Amino acid sequence: MNFEVINRPERDQLLRQLGYSEISRVGSMLYASGTLGGDENGNIPEGYAEQLRNCLRHLEKVLTIAGSDLSKVAHITYYVVVGRDSRSLQDIFGEIMPISKEMFADHCPPSTAVGVAELGRPAYLIEAQAIALSTV
Repeated sequence: MNFEVINRPERDQLLRQLGYSEISRVGSMLYASGTLGGDENGNIPEGYAEQLRNCLRHLEKVLTIAGSDLSKVAHITYYVVVGRDSRSLQDIFGEIMPISKEMFADHCPPSTAVGVAELGRPAYLIEAQAIALSTV
């Protein structure tokens, strides 16, 4: 079975130096690293919903490079920062699910939400990690 590391071309050298990859392909399956909610300019929106929209946009870009797209996502895991206010993980998940439905359209992959204390930087509220089918 083949194994391949896939990164966006403009990030490949840096990510390899860091020992990190955006996607690994094993056979016909793609395993995407977690994507965070900052925009292309490095700005981090304040809300969960807008950060999730950015996460899924980033995921869509790397899946496209790997020969796939959001419609081929077999499972997605959301890591959600909880405890910063009085809302529960269930409340926050209710806030982000319309964005997930919007981005995935009619394809509704199984998902898991995991509450966490924090992510890579304090401003990040959500991270999305996915497993998808490769069409290449």
